[in-house]
Amino acid sequence: MTTHQQVQVHRGLGCTAVFDPVGQTVTLFHFGILTNRHKRRMSPRMIPLGDVTAITHINGSRCRRGSVRLALRNGAGYHPSILRDLNGYFDLDGDTEGEMFAQTVSSFIGR
Repeated sequence: MTTHQQVQVHRGLGCTAVFDPVGQTVTLFHFGILTNRHKRRMSPRMIPLGDVTAITHINGSRCRRGSVRLALRNGAGYHPSILRDLNGYFDLDGDTEGEMFAQTVSSFIGR
């Protein structure tokens, strides 16, 4: 995760998430051949923070890759499988960077 002028970038597996606290948005850039075609077509996906009700980060384990998922007020883009969920992506490292990103976004949601 890098920080530059309050904008935070989190790189996931086949996705880059950009949190802009000034613009009050999270933008998801889905890419890569292994990423679902529907996600790539909908990219970039700009999500206003006012529509986000929660953000979750699941730590990875030996059997399962970590993930980051945004829950929207109207449920737009949701799919039970994170592979097809437009608001979710797999965490590249599965630990601290994804958790820090989720905590930062979560602190702005509560405002």
